[in-house]
Amino acid sequence: MGLWLGVGIANLAAALDPSCFVIGGGVSAADDLLIGPARESFRRHLTGRGYRPEARITRAQLGPEAGMVGAADLSRLVARRFRRANRRRVERYERYERYAQAFRPGTHGRTARNDEDPGS
Repeated sequence: MGLWLGVGIANLAAALDPSCFVIGGGVSAADDLLIGPARESFRRHLTGRGYRPEARITRAQLGPEAGMVGAADLSRLVARRFRRANRRRVERYERYERYAQAFRPGTHGRTARNDEDPGS
């Protein structure tokens, strides 16, 4: 399994050229059993290894909880983007409503504030 993990990491390194691979989850618990052979296999199968710096293969500090922490962080970022996009959508809708109100037939540019009776 470590051999094939190293081959897969070498293929990813050839395509993406990262500086580090972090192994997490249950695989990270088998440090000497899987990650050691994966590092050796990675060094053997990496294309262009004389012309590029070799990526490090490290174990996640959080171990099996690394995936859960990463998913929570990703959901936090997505929620922030969604709130920002939703706020922009509401602002755009409000601008459109003000613009459409000015050009509706029969209003002649009057807004709701202009239509109110000043004596009441």
